[in-house]
Amino acid sequence: INGHPEMLYRALRNLVENAIRHTPPGTTVEVSVDDEGTVRISDQGPGIASEERELIFQRFWRRERSKSEGAGLGLSIVRKIVDAHEAELLVENGPEGGAVFKMRFLSVRPTAQQTASAA
Repeated sequence: INGHPEMLYRALRNLVENAIRHTPPGTTVEVSVDDEGTVRISDQGPGIASEERELIFQRFWRRERSKSEGAGLGLSIVRKIVDAHEAELLVENGPEGGAVFKMRFLSVRPTAQQTASAA
């Protein structure tokens, strides 16, 4: 993944902290990176309702204001960082519940066609 290290760290940290905040005690948050440049953060919390999947990235938006500790900026910051890196930010619910956030970055490895044309 090519990008600004501090910004990428901030995006990952915000997603992981958010997942921890919404995951019940005794459960796990899983972080993985695949060969295609996708960073995946999965939790075992309540998941995200489909009608909230765009709202959660708006500044100051929080599902339950009275129960939330944050200001509602973390996911908005993640969106800005991902956009600045010309990447894609996806959110869905896992097959067994919980939220799954994916930051999909452009591949930095040359394709077979690029390798062949360089030869």
